[in-house]
Amino acid sequence: MGVNSQTSSVIDPAEWVEYAAREHPRRLFLRTLAGRQLSYEALREQSARLASALLGRGVASGDRVAARVEKSAEAVLLYVACLRLGAVFVPINLACTPNELDYLLCDSSPRLAVVPPGERDMLAPLADRAGIQCLETLGADGNGSLPLFHVHGLCAAINTVLASAAGILLLPKFEVRSALQHLAHVTVFMGVPTHYTRLLQDEGLNREATAHMRLFVSGSAPLPIETHQEFLRRTDHVILERYGMTETLINASNPYDGPRVPGSVGPALPGIAIRVTNRDSGTVEPKPDVIGTLEIAGPNVFAGYWRDPDKTSAEFTADGWFKTGDLGCIDRDGYVRIAGRVKDLVISGGCNVYPREVESELEALPGVAESAVFGAPHPDFGEGVTAVIVPAAGAVLSEAQVIESLSMRLARYKVPKRVLLVAQLPRNAMGKVQKDALRAAYACIYRGS
Repeated sequence: MGVNSQTSSVIDPAEWVEYAAREHPRRLFLRTLAGRQLSYEALREQSARLASALLGRGVASGDRVAARVEKSAEAVLLYVACLRLGAVFVPINLACTPNELDYLLCDSSPRLAVVPPGERDMLAPLADRAGIQCLETLGADGNGSLPLFHVHGLCAAINTVLASAAGILLLPKFEVRSALQHLAHVTVFMGVPTHYTRLLQDEGLNREATAHMRLFVSGSAPLPIETHQEFLRRTDHVILERYGMTETLINASNPYDGPRVPGSVGPALPGIAIRVTNRDSGTVEPKPDVIGTLEIAGPNVFAGYWRDPDKTSAEFTADGWFKTGDLGCIDRDGYVRIAGRVKDLVISGGCNVYPREVESELEALPGVAESAVFGAPHPDFGEGVTAVIVPAAGAVLSEAQVIESLSMRLARYKVPKRVLLVAQLPRNAMGKVQKDALRAAYACIYRGS
């Protein structure tokens, strides 16, 4: 399925659906491996019925609709129905534990929560306490995976398809053999670096397998230069790498027509400004190729963090630029290169992991006195979530025991791949844990994994 050059000139998602259904009623919007197909005419009719059902349950424009659902055609319909209604779609990863789910529902305060079969009774006490309606879904044809709870999958992928009246082949999850088999039926593949490293491990990735493809896109985490170069050698395709964030969507991109530079995420998109500032002084770096903190301004930048004015204030400069927390530089051609992160965010397999959340769970375990969580280079996931803990006096802990305990409280992708026991954490003169020292000490821990 490909992108059509004739697109709607408006930016209203509801009008995208109406335009495509009017101009291309029989064109396929979506199909699944289970045989489910939705034309644009069917998308308009079924999403309208679903939007009407949401209205009937009291959902109005601006209300939140929490969706803890399988990756499926029905999940996409629910998302489109929310777009048409003006409701806020709040995707929740199926891997979330009850502890995490409780927090997410309480924080987002949705008017309605759509949950898998069998969960309604489990969530009843929370729903009653928070005034949330719970609605169970019917069975669906897939497994939960990254795209439908990730801002790129929803906004950069589905919205782009809607705006261009194109089509989606919805796979239940990423599997190398399945992906290679279905490349002949699509023209664009959007993946994270982990997808590309795994594809390169299969001998089936070659020029013949990718002959039908028009574009390969990489995002969510830095793409290793070696991966970029090897993919080109095997397929004759140059991966288009770009740079985005949940708070800003896409900021910069290597060009579709023009040089795609390995190790770079390309220049800023039209209408978006990216600048480099000195980490210590905050002044703008006037020279190219100087690494500093990246800041962004433009219509793509979000308004602020939900119900957190203090964090919102802290993450914007006095002149209105958003502090990305990323380190990088801009070369003489305007291409942005990401050098690392000021913030401690770990991106493992394209999924965001916040160290403080994992540290809180570690330090809640009996026998753990202190902890530090960071990302270490991983050949498959880009970064591996890694924990260092200091046992309490007299406590007897093991790596396997700690990982098992965390697995019951955190989603799988957040659980550290290694837990190392140490006598003390490295700290600076102010008593702050030196995570740079930990990253350096354990930089090779996953080598050969």
